Amino acid sequence: MKQQDFDEAIKRLPSPVKIDTDIYIIPCINACCRFVFEKQHFYTNPQENELVMWVLKEIRY
Repeated sequence: MKQQDFDEAIKRLPSPVKIDTDIYIIPCINACCRFVFEKQHFYTNPQENELVMWVLKEIRY
């Protein structure tokens, strides 16, 4: 696996607010692995503004 493989997977991620699932798996085209992303919720200030983003959970070979 190369950095380019990970970069391509990032480009294929959908918006986390438009997807109902908490786990999103992207198979790598050039390597025998899968990137597993988990939806995380972060609160940015005391007014509880919520930031939702994908976080890499693991790489499965």
